[in-house]
Amino acid sequence: AQTFDGKGVGNTVSLTWTARPEPKPENLKAEKVELIEQIALAVLNRRYRDVAVTPERPFTRAGVSRGQEYQAVRLASLSIGYQPGEWRKALVEAEKMRLDILEKGITQAELDRVLTELRSSFEQRAESEPTRPSHGIVNSILQSLDDNEVYTSNKRDLATFNEDVKGLTVETVNQALRAAFSGGGPLIFVAGEKPVEGGAEAVKTAFLEAEKADRSAGPVQVAVKPWPYTNFGTPGRVVSTETVADVGATYVRFANGVRLTVRPSQFARNEIDIGIKIGNGRLDLPRDKSTVAWATGSLTAGGLADLTATEIGRSLSGHHTGAGFGIVDDSFSLSGGTTPEDLNLEMQLLAAYVTHPAFRPDAFERTRTAYAERLRQSSSNPQAVMGLKLGEVLHDGDKRWASASAEEVAAAKPEDLKALLQPVLEKGAIEIVIVGDTTVDKAVAAVAATFGALPPRQENRVYATAANTTRFPAANGAPVHLVTERAGQEIVAVMWPTHGRFPDIKDDVTQALMSDIMSDRLFDKLRGMGTVYTAQAGSTSSKVFDYGYIQALAQLQPEAAQTFHDTVAEIVTDLQAGKVSEDELARARTPALEELRKARESNAYWLQVLEDTAQHPEKLELARQYETALRAVTLADIQAAAKKYLSEPKALKLAVGPAA
Repeated sequence: AQTFDGKGVGNTVSLTWTARPEPKPENLKAEKVELIEQIALAVLNRRYRDVAVTPERPFTRAGVSRGQEYQAVRLASLSIGYQPGEWRKALVEAEKMRLDILEKGITQAELDRVLTELRSSFEQRAESEPTRPSHGIVNSILQSLDDNEVYTSNKRDLATFNEDVKGLTVETVNQALRAAFSGGGPLIFVAGEKPVEGGAEAVKTAFLEAEKADRSAGPVQVAVKPWPYTNFGTPGRVVSTETVADVGATYVRFANGVRLTVRPSQFARNEIDIGIKIGNGRLDLPRDKSTVAWATGSLTAGGLADLTATEIGRSLSGHHTGAGFGIVDDSFSLSGGTTPEDLNLEMQLLAAYVTHPAFRPDAFERTRTAYAERLRQSSSNPQAVMGLKLGEVLHDGDKRWASASAEEVAAAKPEDLKALLQPVLEKGAIEIVIVGDTTVDKAVAAVAATFGALPPRQENRVYATAANTTRFPAANGAPVHLVTERAGQEIVAVMWPTHGRFPDIKDDVTQALMSDIMSDRLFDKLRGMGTVYTAQAGSTSSKVFDYGYIQALAQLQPEAAQTFHDTVAEIVTDLQAGKVSEDELARARTPALEELRKARESNAYWLQVLEDTAQHPEKLELARQYETALRAVTLADIQAAAKKYLSEPKALKLAVGPAA
């Protein structure tokens, strides 16, 4: 056993068993053995996940995996996360669960559930294979070659899976699980911010305690509850329908105020993506004080009034459903993905989170623990500090983009989150976008039976106004310094304020191409220094606020910071003087056009393009004009944009690293 501690080190216990490597590439027999092992580990991992979300939570997470390091060693690993100071309890409880399943084996119900879920996943991938992007297939082939494995198609994998699991017994899976942890070990490693009292000897003692602990109780078998959220009232009445032919979208409004946008496509067969905007998001939050918005993700983690998140998983096992919740600038976002067969069920799940959220305190506590751990670990990493602090800096101290402090996270209560979200869920305007392998009629019917059946809602989300807008900070010449607690690399950056993305799409595209040219020059000039790890530039513009910025940054050793600033100044001077070649512009424009072409053939692109357009149809012009604007940018446009935006007096300089 070994221990390690240090500022910002993650709280982790790992146990590793080693065995002789297996020959590669594998044959059919070895492939079957590996599949059965995967099934066995999936059962144990599900037990770990179910325990990790209970109020008792002996560990924050735990999971087992198998892998091979080239032709050197075969590894089986158990990784455990723990709350500060509780490494012993986490190690003992997780190891007891592993020993228990090795001793008593899995149950038939556990095996049946994993087989159902795996089969469903194989079927979905096989069904969508005809529309799988070529670059995805190429990457899979390259990964197989890198791993010295045989590449196989999704349809072949489904057929092989069905053949390999035919007649599969609990006894066979139990044998595979026990074999996975044979060999030498375990090697035990405990890491964290605080030293382990007693060191390696204490870790050995804890492990032996788990080996000798009573395991007579075993896992509790829980009955699967039926899915209860099937009736939301009388299906909603459609009051208006409009089809916009050039983008392939149909806009539907229900009598209760809910808006639906549907764009059928075959970009990804058997796949449907759903995005839902509710209420006004950050637009409604106070600018001068922090809120509990950091915990919005716990809404779905807390499950529903009649089912915990774990029970939802059991009830919907074998179906393709999911839900995520968060906050964006102009709404709270609820999202999911499904298949044509499960579209109605997916809409029931999403509507249930709006009408029957549980706001369980234990889910809030898990989110609090994860956020506090993120804050703790980020203090020594410049990228993490920048990720936490930059939003508030670039919005001139606006608390709607601020990360909560450790003290604010500790003081927050589950009731605070309910007070923030409940009014929005009950009355907030709802806009739904559905894209993918469905028809307009099927999508309208699924929404009519769920969201369309709800009581009347607010019909419109609010605009950005003088009262709720945001702004880029005024530069005062002094750089902003975000301090990390560990010496080493730092990030230095320069940001220039611009404007929002709407309605001047030509200006936005020009900024993007200029930023790409800056990025290429910055990388070329700095990469030979030996002390620069990252050098890049980019542009950001809001579709909600009249707000945006251009950014140039580098991650480097502190002594190279001035060289970065000198290089940026040189690049800006050249751009403003018109020292840009047609070749440089082409090298920025060509990949941008290719990226746009690929994006247009994806559900994710259309989900993003169509959001907000039910209420703001004028925003469709962003999509309509983008390619034309991209092709129309000239060298003179680049020079004009450099003169307009890359002004030294407006520039905000930022450094993220150790104190001077």
